[in-house]
Amino acid sequence: MLGEHFDIMRAGRYKLFHIPRDADKRDLLLAASADVVRYGHSCDDMYFTAINITGQWSFGHKNTTFVAGAAPPKTSTGWVDFGTVSLKVVHSRTVKATPYLNFFARHVQHAGYSAGCLLGDGDHTKAETPDKKCQNHMSLLSSSSVLR
Repeated sequence: MLGEHFDIMRAGRYKLFHIPRDADKRDLLLAASADVVRYGHSCDDMYFTAINITGQWSFGHKNTTFVAGAAPPKTSTGWVDFGTVSLKVVHSRTVKATPYLNFFARHVQHAGYSAGCLLGDGDHTKAETPDKKCQNHMSLLSSSSVLR
């Protein structure tokens, strides 16, 4: 929403956005959260495996919870309007056939309220910081050479 670019580098459940930013559960218009899982040996291999859409603007919609693998690859919801925000979820698979989800949001900035969390004006420092086992460590070994 703010034109920022970052990668989620930690597994866990993340709030993608929350409209209005500081709304409590009763006043929440729209929110999306996702479960992120690491597949494979590379620390870069992070995937959405579940997405949940909640809030007043989600009432009356049939599909608000999505699970990777629950639909064939390339199956899409198409753009679905939730109030003034449009969302789309696409089912995909890795080359090794591991299911995952892609999530798209548009017009979040036109919701009439500020959005919080990762895709809004929230802090994504923790999400983009690799956990300890994935942080790159460099070890410099000293060596001495003898000229003869």
